[in-house]
Amino acid sequence: MTNATKPGVFAEVITPNDSTVFQRPTRGVLIESSADLAVLMAGDTSSVVIKGLVAGVFHPLSVQKILSTGTGTTNQITVLY
Repeated sequence: MTNATKPGVFAEVITPNDSTVFQRPTRGVLIESSADLAVLMAGDTSSVVIKGLVAGVFHPLSVQKILSTGTGTTNQITVLY
């Protein structure tokens, strides 16, 4: 199994923040309530808003930042590394 296909081995609850960059890209994101999520994808330089993510599902997103501006939830967000 390559690093790209291995499941996550660490998880943490985060608060969206426009300036915080994760120490490593995520392997997935779980949100507590359905919402739009503003992210900076791993390897990208411009942020994007991903519309209508479903609650309770680990979305396979490799992101380096989850921004507060543009994110439509104040509920718990868990990232998987």
